[in-house]
Amino acid sequence: MDRCSNTPRSTQARPPLLLMEPDHATRQLYARELARYWDVLQAQNVDEAQQHFTSQTPVAVVLEPWQAGGAGMAAAWAFLQQGAALLVGADARTEGAAPTRRIPFVVCSVLDERATAYAMGAALYLLKPFSPQQLVIELQRLLDATAAPLNKEQIG
Repeated sequence: MDRCSNTPRSTQARPPLLLMEPDHATRQLYARELARYWDVLQAQNVDEAQQHFTSQTPVAVVLEPWQAGGAGMAAAWAFLQQGAALLVGADARTEGAAPTRRIPFVVCSVLDERATAYAMGAALYLLKPFSPQQLVIELQRLLDATAAPLNKEQIG
């Protein structure tokens, strides 16, 4: 498990974003750009992603479900299905408080499994290859309703 150590552009705390990508080089490429706007929690597999997910509530989860072997891919799809169904909110940990939103899951894959991803609760599906900047733009569009938008001058 890694945390991207890029220096934030501002002194404000950045919201956590979970990135599960089995390929190290791709994970680093995405994390570098995402870390400009979010506190990126990196995971190589479902076990690491679940550890992050239980310790912090991310504003979104970006995942590549393809894993070596069928069991890894099945575990990634199950993680998506369970996580996308969770409701969270600012006071979700307060007794009696009603959760206010779902954590959006963004699937980024080399496989065109859109129907499966959307059926399991994905909020967005991006077919690789795409640029890290495009990932930021799509994430911001997705989060606009639930999170403060990034300064448009920062994206690009």
